[in-house]
Parts: sequence; structure tokens; C-alpha cells
Amino acid sequence: MGKKFASIGAARRKEIAALTDVGRAAGSSMVRVEPAPWALLRVGSNGKKVPNKTVIRLFVNGAELVAVLAQGAHALLWRGIELSTSGAEAADSILSMVRAFETYAQQHEGLEEISSITLQGEDVPEGLQERLQAELGVKFSPIAGPGPTPLAISRGLAMGGLEWEKPALDLASSLAPPPQLKDLIPYGELALMASLVVCSGLWLWSAGNEAQARAKQAEDSNLKNVMLKTEDPKLQQEKTMLSSEVQSVTKFMSNRVQWTEYLNQLSARIPATVNCLQIQGDYEMSTGAEKNEKKLKRSFQVDFMANLAKDVSAPPEVDQVLAGMRQSPVITRDFPEMKLASLRVNKAQKRGGNGTDPAIFKVSCMPKQKPAAAAPANGVGG
Repeated sequence: MGKKFASIGAARRKEIAALTDVGRAAGSSMVRVEPAPWALLRVGSNGKKVPNKTVIRLFVNGAELVAVLAQGAHALLWRGIELSTSGAEAADSILSMVRAFETYAQQHEGLEEISSITLQGEDVPEGLQERLQAELGVKFSPIAGPGPTPLAISRGLAMGGLEWEKPALDLASSLAPPPQLKDLIPYGELALMASLVVCSGLWLWSAGNEAQARAKQAEDSNLKNVMLKTEDPKLQQEKTMLSSEVQSVTKFMSNRVQWTEYLNQLSARIPATVNCLQIQGDYEMSTGAEKNEKKLKRSFQVDFMANLAKDVSAPPEVDQVLAGMRQSPVITRDFPEMKLASLRVNKAQKRGGNGTDPAIFKVSCMPKQKPAAAAPANGVGG
């Protein structure tokens, strides 16, 4: 693949530290340091996908045994022992280890029951497979494959190095030096983003130049057109009239009063016991040429009627109506000056059961008056 890598398996911490230092001094980039049982699991599966079940794998090479408790392709617990040359004694040692692994998986890890127990390797002691088959039953099965030989471990470590992006156990993570800044920079992503920025800039520059060229060409064509260069007095007069109409409409829309908004906000703020008798609104629009805006006729008056109880000077609804109108944004915007203009009580000829008289009161609203200019003080001669 054009890259150098080194893998170290099954060593003490001091040995791992020494070996990793030698590898870094040689210019190798250490990906991870894996134990040998992980490598043996890769060799035993031959690169095939392993189901996520709890299994016990027994790797034998003559008198050497490596037992691995695995969950799928991940090793959870492993142990190496030296077997006896006698098949019966070797079987007793393996059975004891299998029972210990089953107890650890169920009581400490909370895993399900062991699904299978396999034995693979070369130079297996005579009678070992038959004894294990008789004791373990259908869970046990011998399979073809290498044992815990240096060649098999090296092959498994190499397979892990080729797939270093996959998660795996790293025994030297605490020994690894902190990464350098150059290793943290994503050069590939930076090159891709830079190329995108450059390509986008070139495209925008090309598109802008093309648009400017077409605009210049259109201007040149307009200058060469005789009809467009001719100044028609009728067109100029029509343009002036249209501009004046547009200004008038704009002035009208900005200077008019939306009386509908007044009615909507006023009806929502009048008490239920008050009736609205008459609304009168005057808002003389200005043309902008008036010298004194005080002469413009602008006012807003509303007549209300409420029932007045006996021995009461004024209905209490008057204050409620004034407070509601002062809280109306539309009315206070154009006519902030509000006051009670008049109050008239009509004595009823025949009083009803409640003994009330109709009271008619008028509320007058005026625009805000500008303060009058102060009279100049008389000069005093010295």
C-alpha cells in the first residue's frame, strides 16, 4: 500500500515501550499494539464476518494452548497454558479452563450461554478431540486452521494493520506520544476546500466578465440606435405627467387616515354598557405648500350614551372610555390630545324600574399642538 507499519503482540509493558521506541526511531508510524489472541481470531475467521455470539476458541500447537473467550470478533478473556502429552490430562486442563470461562462470562460479564467451542491447530495430542467431544457434547467441534504459531500471529497482525481504521484493542495507547500538529491537520479536506474556492472564484470572475461584456455591448447598441437617441417632446411630457401622478398618489397614501382601523380599535375598547351614537372625523390632507399647518382642519369626535344612576353627577363609564381611547395606538398616533368635550343628561319622563337617565357625552380628539414661538423681549437701551 506504499506505507510502512509495525505490529507488536504479546509482550510486557517494558518490552512494548522499548519496541515502540525502536519503531518510532526507524521512522515508522505506530498505529496500535495488539495482543496475540486478537490476531489469532482474525486468522481463524479467514476474513469472514463472524456472528455476534459468545464462543470459546481453543488454539493448539503441540503442547502450547491459547484459549480465547470472544464475543463475535472481539476477544474478552484469554489464557495460555502448556498441555501434557497425554490426551486425557490435556483434556482435563482444557475442561477446567472452559468451565472457568463459562463462569466468568455469565457471572461477571452477564453474557448469554456459550454457543460453541472450537478447537483448531496442528500437532494436537492424541485422544484430545474425542475426550472433549464426549465431555462438551454438540457445542464442541474441531475446525481446520493454524495454531498459535509465530507465522499465524504475524499474519493476523498484518491483517489488522491493513484494516487499521476498524476498532481494535491497543495495548500501547498509554505509551503513545501526543500527536503532532501536522498530524492533526486534515490535508485532504483542506486541499478539497481550497480547490472548490478557487474553482468558484474563477467561475464567478468569468461570469462577471461575460456579464459586463454583454452590458457594454448592449449600451453600445443603444447609442448607435437612432430611434433611441431621438428626444421626443411628447414622450418627455408624458414622462413628466406620469411622474407627477406617481408623486401625488404616494403623497395621498402617506397622508391619508385609515378610518377603518379607528372603528376596529374603538369598538374593542368601549365598555358593554356604553353605546356609540355618532363618529365624526376630519383630516384635511396637506399638499406640502401650506405655510401654517395649524389651519388644517383635523379632528376626531365621538358621541357616546350611557345610563346615569340617580344622585350621580357623571356616569363612571366616561373614565373607562377615555382610558380605552388613550390605549388605542392608532388614535393616539394621529390625535393624542383627548378630552371630554361635553356631558348632557336627559331627564326621562317616565323612569324605569332601575331609575336611570340617559347621559350623552362627547369625547374630542385633536392632533398635538406645536408650542407657540416665544415673543421677542423688548430691548433696553443702555
